[in-house]
Amino acid sequence: MKKGTSLDRIARRMASQAGVAWSDLADYPGYVKNLWRDEAHRMILDIAPDAVVQPGQVHWDGSVGDAIVVNPLPLS
Repeated sequence: MKKGTSLDRIARRMASQAGVAWSDLADYPGYVKNLWRDEAHRMILDIAPDAVVQPGQVHWDGSVGDAIVVNPLPLS
């Protein structure tokens, strides 16, 4: 997992592998997209328990940008 990967990118890929077209899923209310995001979040924490999912930035219209997955680097 690369540092700074979008959670949506991971969720989109997981959905695609399951035969679901991300573009066909509704943005609002986005319930099904949120299910895929939750599944991606769980998978990330299973693989990299120290990874941090930083929430996306809140925009002027109340929408929220993509969350970013950060895999912390070990301290030397």
